[in-house]
Amino acid sequence: MRINDILSTLEKWYPPQLADSWDKVGLQVGSRNSELRNILVCLDITPEVIRESLEQGANLIVTHHPFIFNPVQKLTEGDARFEMIKELLKNDISVYCLHTNLDYSPQGTCDTLAKALNLSELKPLDFVYNLSYRKLVTFVPSEAVEKVSRALFAAGAGHIGEYSECSFQSSGTGTFKGSEDSHPVIGKAGQKESVDEIRLEMIVPTTCLSAVIKALYQAHPYEEPAYDVYSLENPSLGASRGVYGKLPAPMLLADWAKQISLLLDTEGVRFVGKPDTVVKKAAVVTGSGMDFANSAFARGCDVLLTGDVKYHQAMDWDLRKLALVDAGHYSTEAWFMPHLANRLKSWIASQNAGINVCTSQVRYDPFQYVGKS
Repeated sequence: MRINDILSTLEKWYPPQLADSWDKVGLQVGSRNSELRNILVCLDITPEVIRESLEQGANLIVTHHPFIFNPVQKLTEGDARFEMIKELLKNDISVYCLHTNLDYSPQGTCDTLAKALNLSELKPLDFVYNLSYRKLVTFVPSEAVEKVSRALFAAGAGHIGEYSECSFQSSGTGTFKGSEDSHPVIGKAGQKESVDEIRLEMIVPTTCLSAVIKALYQAHPYEEPAYDVYSLENPSLGASRGVYGKLPAPMLLADWAKQISLLLDTEGVRFVGKPDTVVKKAAVVTGSGMDFANSAFARGCDVLLTGDVKYHQAMDWDLRKLALVDAGHYSTEAWFMPHLANRLKSWIASQNAGINVCTSQVRYDPFQYVGKS
């Protein structure tokens, strides 16, 4: 298995097009063509994480926060960034980043945390409209439709919202005449043939198009399969930044904040609002989510769970008698990394690849906490 096989799968789950325009996602160090050994999943790359990858025999690090974000002005000996890049290149370790596209995708950071808190009737908080689609049409002999369909679905075609394996089929007659150098599956070279065929149509995310066409060639019985690709003007909702839903039962704000602290294994969380505020509906935006506070409360939420709440933001929402829980940027996202690793493990097991996936044990929160005693 090559690194590209894993990256193609990650890009089907978390399309790069969903990332914010300012974001830096994708392969940042290394090559897609390298043979994959093992994988390390982490929140941030530090010297300790690189050493950990060496210990685990991992030559691919999948990180949430971009390793390279701001333009690099210089790389000189002794600089922390230089030393890490040198170590990565020397040991042929590739780095791949899933950032805001991981936040925005189904089964991403926000969606998974909301489900872990047992929120029900989950709905998107703010839609992301930058995921485009194409329509793929191909023509297949009826006896091969099932095989070709499954190959295209596995490559990422046929997904519409919460539905998968979506297609349309209609019957017709295909004609062809191969040259003397052809090797037709049906009929003979140099002879015109007529075949009962199925017109098979399905929607394809632009990010998956090349993989789907490759799968078509591999699964189609014809030597030269015919296909069409159409551009679509459909508005594409794609995914959402944040989700909201109902608690299993009403809770006091202070009790819900404590529940979050226990789930995320934090040093503690901050909250804004009266401790006895009754919480029935909550919004979840991992990392920095205060830009979505208006959306949360416009949808009738009693509280927003996020991180990086500033003092004056807290004061503003408190005066408006709207509640916030600040569980910290680190804690709301680091908690998700084992979930990503487990999803990769399941996919690799389905491929019988024998690749090990590890979650980084390096706990790197740049903030330190101290009590009164």
